[in-house]
Amino acid sequence: MEANYEEWETQTDENSDGAVETAELLELTLEPGFRLCAQNPPTNGVIGILVAPDGTPSDPAILRSTGYEYLNKAALETLMATDFPETEQPVRYPFEIIINYDDAACKSAEEILETVQSTAESSEAEQSEAEQPETEQPEAEQPEAE
Repeated sequence: MEANYEEWETQTDENSDGAVETAELLELTLEPGFRLCAQNPPTNGVIGILVAPDGTPSDPAILRSTGYEYLNKAALETLMATDFPETEQPVRYPFEIIINYDDAACKSAEEILETVQSTAESSEAEQSEAEQPETEQPEAEQPEAE
């Protein structure tokens, strides 16, 4: 990551034509949005954003990937839509992307498949019961009048 960070610093210096401050490392927390146990669980990443004096973010850079493109993209989109404060000069903001992945709460593919099949079977049984016509009860026999 060091090489990526240094390259990002050099690039942002060149793009801003002047002195650029670097803010302290900040954090952005993301939920991965999946319950399936990942063979390669996501890891925390780092993204850098250059913010112009008017507070406009630009030049996003993935300095360390989360291991998942959609998580990287979600972090980039979130940061690019963030309102940053106005400053006298451009500021580099490095963000650690914290991924709340709970490997103790995830489910294996087999567990998810079993749940889906069980739910489908229950739904079919309920639907089958609902579609069956109601059986008519035989009328009680009336005693014959003599």
